[in-house]
Amino acid sequence: MFEADALCDRISVINHGKIIARGTPEELKALVPDLTVVEMEVFGISPMLIEKIQRWSSSTAVAEDQGPRQLLWVQTALGAKAIPVAHERFLV
Repeated sequence: MFEADALCDRISVINHGKIIARGTPEELKALVPDLTVVEMEVFGISPMLIEKIQRWSSSTAVAEDQGPRQLLWVQTALGAKAIPVAHERFLV
């Protein structure tokens, strides 16, 4: 959206050839929920546990293997508050 803010007065979002949203940069940004991406370093997280985190936080959770550890990214409206709750519920 940085480029759109700098260059455009109005924007159309196209998905599969159909306009699905149209407006000013400010109007379109107001349609998107304010989500934070939280990154956690974990070890041995399973795909099943990632699915549980997604259901709990109604968000996206992705893990990437990096040798013996994994990086877990959770996109959530809970922001930084998600870290201790996710740790306590799922990672201990």
